[in-house]
Amino acid sequence: MFPDDILCVIAGLTNMSFSFFVWTNVLARGVGIACTVFFGSGAIIPFHGWGLAVWAVILVVMAVLFYLSIRYKDKIDEILAQMFPKQKNKQAVKENVVTQSEQEKTAATNKCEKDNPAIKETKKSNTISNKKK
Repeated sequence: MFPDDILCVIAGLTNMSFSFFVWTNVLARGVGIACTVFFGSGAIIPFHGWGLAVWAVILVVMAVLFYLSIRYKDKIDEILAQMFPKQKNKQAVKENVVTQSEQEKTAATNKCEKDNPAIKETKKSNTISNKKK
C-alpha cells in the first residue's frame, strides 16, 4: 500500500538508478492508490456483517507485524544488510572518507608546523604546560 516507502528502502540498499526509481515510484504509487480506494470502498470486504470480523483479523495481524518489526529491528537490519551488500559498501566508503580527511588534516598540520617554526614551538609549550598540570 505504501510503495514509495518500500521503494525508498530498496533504492537505498541497491544500485537502482534515479530515473528507474522515479518511474517505478510513479507507477507503483498509482497502483497503491487504486488498491486503497478499491479496498476502502467496501466492495471486496464490506464494513458490516462478516466483513467486520475480517477487518478485525486484518487489524490484529497488522498490529502483531508492527510489534514484531520493532522488537526484532536489529535482526531485520542484519538480514537486509546480508541481502543487499551495498549498504556495507556505503559504510566502508564513509569510514574511508573520514580516515582520508583525518590524514589530510594531519598532513596539513605537519606542513604548517614545518613551514612555520613558531607554531611548532607554541605546540611544544602547550604540551609542556599540560604535563605540569
